[in-house]
Parts: sequence; C-alpha cells; structure tokens
Amino acid sequence: MALESLKRCTATLGAENLSTIRSIYHLARLNLKTDRADEAQALIVDGIERASTGLGAQHFETLRLMRLLADVYAALEQRDEADRLYVECLAGMKVALPAEHSDIGIVLRQHGRLLLSKQKTVESETMLLDAYKVLNAALGNGHPETRSAIYGLVDLYDRTTDRESAALWRNKLSSETTRMDHED
Repeated sequence: MALESLKRCTATLGAENLSTIRSIYHLARLNLKTDRADEAQALIVDGIERASTGLGAQHFETLRLMRLLADVYAALEQRDEADRLYVECLAGMKVALPAEHSDIGIVLRQHGRLLLSKQKTVESETMLLDAYKVLNAALGNGHPETRSAIYGLVDLYDRTTDRESAALWRNKLSSETTRMDHED
C-alpha cells in the first residue's frame, strides 16, 4: 500500500518533488524499522539520486536520506561505509543547519554508537558527548532522542569499565524519569 502511494505521488508530483522525496524517506524508514534493510537501502539510494538532482546535494532532505542510508549500512554491519556516510552527512548538516539542530545531534549520536561498535571508544565518547549537548539544548533532557544519547554514554562507560561515569549518566536517566513521573 505504501509503495503504491509512492508510485502515485511520483506520477502526480514528479520524481524529484519534495513531497515525493519525503515519502521515500518515510517508507525507507518504515522498512528499516521492520527489519527490511535491503528494501530500505534500494529506496534510499534512489531517493538520494532524486533529491540530489531535484533539490541539491546539500539540501536537508538529501542529507536526511544520507543519514538514513548510514543507519541502514550500520544495521547491515557495513560499518566502514556507514562511518564514511555519517562523516559526510555531518559535514553537510553543519553547513546547512544551525549548530544546535536536533538532526545534527542525531547524526552525532548514531555515529558515536557506530564508533563504539568499532571499538573506537575515544572517538565514540566525543561524538556521544557532543550529541548529548546538542540534543539536550534542542529538545531537552527528557526527550527520547536525548535519552538515547545518554543510554549510548552509559553503554560506552560500562564497556570501558568507567563505573563512575556510567553511574553519573545513569543518574541523569533516573532523575529525569522521576521528574517526568511527578509532572502529571
């Protein structure tokens, strides 16, 4: 059904139309979340080509598709390709977006988690700390994206046996949960 909607959108609006490209992004994201990374990959590659041609290589939607493709490569354990794309995407987003935009924080977080999976703990820590700063400023400490960065830091410090730092970040999670529970 979603694929049929995408075909209609393409036929009606054109292959390089912003709404068509956003539809590709959302359909590919759905495929990734439902463990169909191969289908997502094909859609995203097509979407990046369309977006680059119609909107430009540095357009936000093109960069978002690049980030999603990096996520797909990470899910498929193609870590070097994911690493390259996260770096490229982050560079583009830093030019196209304000420094504290949540999408920059998301790329930093995803890249930090990827680097941790590659056992690059120093680089991972830098990325995850930067991700937390950006996401906390953009969305607040209780937002799921920010909390995901905190979970990444807890995981990092648990793996490096830095129990004190892990406890500090775990505390941020539990104190925010307690605060949110009492806001009702």
